[in-house]
Amino acid sequence: MIQIKPDLPQLAGLPEALHNAAVEGIEFTGVHTLVRLQDYVTQTTYYHTLPTGHAAQFPVTFSSDGEEKYHSVAAEVWMAAPLINSVLHELTIYPPIEKTQLHSCSKVIILNCLDDCYGHCLYKLFNAQQHLDNNSDFGLVIIVPRLLKWLVPSGVAEIWSVDAPLNQLSSWVKSLDDVIKKELSRFQQAYLSLAIMELDLSTIDIRRFVEIEPLQLNNGKKTPKQVTFICREDRFWLSTKLDQLLYLLSRKFRWERFFKSYFVRKQNHKFDRVAHWLTKRDASITCTAVGLGTWGSLGELIKDQRVEKITSEEIERQWCQLYARSYVVVGVHGSNMLLPTAFAAGFINLLPNFKEPHRGEDVFPRSGKSESELERFLPMETSSSTVAKHTWEVIHSVSTYEIR
Repeated sequence: MIQIKPDLPQLAGLPEALHNAAVEGIEFTGVHTLVRLQDYVTQTTYYHTLPTGHAAQFPVTFSSDGEEKYHSVAAEVWMAAPLINSVLHELTIYPPIEKTQLHSCSKVIILNCLDDCYGHCLYKLFNAQQHLDNNSDFGLVIIVPRLLKWLVPSGVAEIWSVDAPLNQLSSWVKSLDDVIKKELSRFQQAYLSLAIMELDLSTIDIRRFVEIEPLQLNNGKKTPKQVTFICREDRFWLSTKLDQLLYLLSRKFRWERFFKSYFVRKQNHKFDRVAHWLTKRDASITCTAVGLGTWGSLGELIKDQRVEKITSEEIERQWCQLYARSYVVVGVHGSNMLLPTAFAAGFINLLPNFKEPHRGEDVFPRSGKSESELERFLPMETSSSTVAKHTWEVIHSVSTYEIR
């Protein structure tokens, strides 16, 4: 934890060029928390990220005139540049913030779950479990995007929900900065959670965040055979090298709107073929699809529960209930696989080559069976017939599971 009241944090690991700089204040930009420093020799102002979330691994330091920047090259595009631009160019937003006080506390830990990536928000939120279990002397204050408020576990002291789309949260959330600085006056002590991103998901009890019981393997024989396809329209199951190259080029040159219908049609056809392969061998298997985006048909064998936009938490609750009845969920690597794999008995995760270093980050491991039986990571190039065969094997493992 990082103390921010009554004293500002003592910093370590600053660039050598800032050895004359002293902490002057703190800025809550939204995703990140910055300390403002003043070099008493050059009178230059600097900003430095506190080590929370991804900033623990990828610290960013920069001068207020933008002339000096210190950060990892690996974090340049997705983290450092958006943060620096939002501060230097005052790219601010003022979304409404709803404060829900559940019980009063004089000492608090503030867990900031904001991010412009859904999966990153979830990882940060899962840190709540260890704070509730291990830091009972402190009240837990959770800052969360409004669309994730329904996932906040019971036992927290306060919830501050930010009503802004995730894709806007790379901006400086100025209303949050104002709110935190005002609300800190209510507390004698305040600490920032480290919001650790390298969590072992096998230690997370998903039932504390969603009050739904995951499918228990010993109930496989009693549960109808359900397969759920997890669809999305910004990352696709593309099994040919040519299609994958076309997709990467469309992303690079921002041609997605021209090729989206082509990619979605190819993906829908693959899911339809998997459904035909499975139901041909066992007519009792039912197939359902969920996800954002409703373009194109998935065929007559797949019950289509996709939506254009999530308009209420009830939609996501219904999806979670569906995952908890699923023998296996099938989808492309990404944050959209986190909740499905937390509830389903098994999964098929289609992994692009460039995501290989991140294998396993988007899935909840299940105990009781070896990875080869219930947890399948397949290359993106895998054909629909091969995906169907792996899905069939997972279904068989679930349906024949015996308590050992």
